[in-house]
Amino acid sequence: METSEVHDYASRLLRLHGDKAQVVAAQKAVECEKGGNHAEAEDWRRICNTLREMQGPPVS
Repeated sequence: METSEVHDYASRLLRLHGDKAQVVAAQKAVECEKGGNHAEAEDWRRICNTLREMQGPPVS
C-alpha cells in the first residue's frame, strides 16, 4: 500500500470512528495476521501508526 493510501484510510477511519480509530485498525491487523495475511496486517499496522501520529500525544 502506498503512503498516500495509508493516509487516506487513516483519515477515513478517523472520521468514521473518532478516538476509537486506532483500536479498529489494530483489531484489523490482528485479524489479518491470524488469517495468515501478513502483508495486509502490515498495512493495518501502518494505518494504526499513522493514526497515532495524526492524533498526537494524549492530553492530561
